[in-house]
Amino acid sequence: MIRDLNNRINFFIIVGIFLVSVIIRFYLSQLTAAPIVFGDELLWSKLAESFHNQLNTDFRGNYFITQNILYPIIISVAYFFNDSSMIYLTIKLINCFLMSAVVFPIFLLSRRIFDNRWLVFFLVIISVSIPEMFQTALIMQESLFYLIIVVTIYFIFIEFENPSNFSTITWNLFISFLLFLCYFTKAIGLALFLSYLLYTILSYFIFKRNKLKEVALKVLYISISFASYYYLTKLSIEFVNGFPDISDLYMQKFHFQFNIDFLMKAATGLVLISFYTIIAFMILPVIVSISSISKQHSAINQLSIFILLSTIISIVIIDFMIFVLETSSIYEIRVHIRYLFVYFIFYLIACAYQLYNKNENLVNLFFIVLSVLFAALSSFILEKYKLVNAMLYVDAMMLSYFNLYYKYDVFKLLFNIGIIISLTIFVYWQIKRKFRQTLIFTLASVFIISLIGNFTMYSLYSSNYKNIGSGFGSNELRKEINSISNFLNEKNKEKSVKVLLMPRTEAKMDGGDGFRIDSLESMLNVNYSFLPFLEGLNAPFTDGVFNLENFYPFGYKYTNSPKVPIGKIDYVITTVENVIFEHLNLVSIDGVGKFYRVYKVDNENGTFAVAQMIINRHVDLWNDGIVKIRIYSNKQHINVDLNLNATDNPTNPTIKISDSTGHLESTIVKKTGSIYSFEANKNQQDQFFEISIESNDSFVPKTIIPNSVDTRELSFRLLDVKIKKD
Repeated sequence: MIRDLNNRINFFIIVGIFLVSVIIRFYLSQLTAAPIVFGDELLWSKLAESFHNQLNTDFRGNYFITQNILYPIIISVAYFFNDSSMIYLTIKLINCFLMSAVVFPIFLLSRRIFDNRWLVFFLVIISVSIPEMFQTALIMQESLFYLIIVVTIYFIFIEFENPSNFSTITWNLFISFLLFLCYFTKAIGLALFLSYLLYTILSYFIFKRNKLKEVALKVLYISISFASYYYLTKLSIEFVNGFPDISDLYMQKFHFQFNIDFLMKAATGLVLISFYTIIAFMILPVIVSISSISKQHSAINQLSIFILLSTIISIVIIDFMIFVLETSSIYEIRVHIRYLFVYFIFYLIACAYQLYNKNENLVNLFFIVLSVLFAALSSFILEKYKLVNAMLYVDAMMLSYFNLYYKYDVFKLLFNIGIIISLTIFVYWQIKRKFRQTLIFTLASVFIISLIGNFTMYSLYSSNYKNIGSGFGSNELRKEINSISNFLNEKNKEKSVKVLLMPRTEAKMDGGDGFRIDSLESMLNVNYSFLPFLEGLNAPFTDGVFNLENFYPFGYKYTNSPKVPIGKIDYVITTVENVIFEHLNLVSIDGVGKFYRVYKVDNENGTFAVAQMIINRHVDLWNDGIVKIRIYSNKQHINVDLNLNATDNPTNPTIKISDSTGHLESTIVKKTGSIYSFEANKNQQDQFFEISIESNDSFVPKTIIPNSVDTRELSFRLLDVKIKKD
């Protein structure tokens, strides 16, 4: 009776933790107004839309990857709604359910290991308190990956408890299916499959319990089963796509040049990724779980070995496939903790087990050496090999507090002292055999650090990041996207419309334009094509005219060329500034204009032209000492009026005005403003007039204007350009 009552109480508590986690995470997910992770969120949302609407994996006219698409398949149910904002909310709600659901396998696993119910519940709470839970606010695979990995490792642990009962073909088919789901969710999930095979082989040499023939057969069964699942899903995806040429997401990552520089960078990467992973996992759980590894055949010891093996293989894959290729400067690095965070809770469980069961051999040579190395070198490594702060909000949420580390010297001092003090306290209490205090101290430290990480993630998501909007939760950005989407949906009801998305350039990686067009595209559910403005100038662009009817767009990074031409365009949505178009009429939509411009094409052929373009001019009309004007015209000579001023510049800057033929004139720009007339010429073969205006007389607003924080080096303002009629 009491046992039944306890089971019922446990059930209600664990369901309560799950629901509270879903509610809190769904509330926090509202901090993102729109998809913000360049490329990634756009890809998974569009694959989900294609799967729901067309039962294929089309993306911008490409039939995209056949692997790692379980996540977009699951979130595709959100596209039963027509409203883009409702679709986005539904996807984030699905994320919250998926990530919060880890409480169930963690509870079941912990109950098999601990007889203390409150310790079990505390571990469950920590599993959904880590900063990486902010992945629920993003359309990213990590939301599903966390759950799939935890479930898989739970069943692997059951096998560790009694291997002889789990050697059947049925079990091998089941466990290989779970391992395949890890890979089908995210490519790095392959590491778990490789770890399982390698561990099966190593266990023969470590524990000497299984026969070599049994080990060989198990490895064979698992490998064949995994390969069968792989080719079955690959064939299925190709079938629903009509067996086209599938664009491969990963082929470009296999271009290695094995030389000394590559090997040195790879070796450095292994050390740095390992170091930052231990920091992200809060040091003690990793050191304790590794220090406790022995040749005992206990399930928890096997779990520790298996998790360590999985982490090492994952780090090697990350190093060779991502770190070496993406890290341009070894002294400013990106560490993809989001590929590794799924293992953290298992290190913590293994650590808690050793302390709870009063393992007196934890403070061994390995523990002392690793602790001393961390205490002595952490400050040096953190200063010399800095994290790329800009990417912490998605790559390494468990390290998000490094935004504070690099910003405040006090936090830096407290952090480095904290490492030394925490390791010292741990060793002292272990020597004194105060296991209870050590366990409480470790769990409390982990929980507090997690709260700090959550706070910094909240701060990041609430602030203005890379000029995307007024913060990730920008109501302005959300309103513009929803207004544009609703406007196009209404027009699409009248007749099928075709939209052209035209950012300045797809290659722009520092936020702003690139992020905003991805945010809009992710939420767009009408027929559209994509053409980056700057890249498009050299393709369908002739004599200032975009003729897109028979033009094949560029597609997307990692993909093959699309098979369908753009065709006739009804609307153009762009983030391009300083451009005057012909045959495009600006559409007035309430609340739209700060981030996007929507134009209607008034040409029956669906073509439009660029009449004038200003290059290197800031939004506030200032420039950094040189600005260029392109004017598209069939004439060989034109006269233009240049409206200039220098307002805050303490000097009246001298400027030089020239065209592509070498014609040069000089003048002085007055603070109050002046209009200068210039006759421009162009060469016979040129498509456009290019007028350059240059000056060496610059100033820094911060040093001149009171309370200014503007550190740009500015010269003069180009207010307007008017072409005189003949």
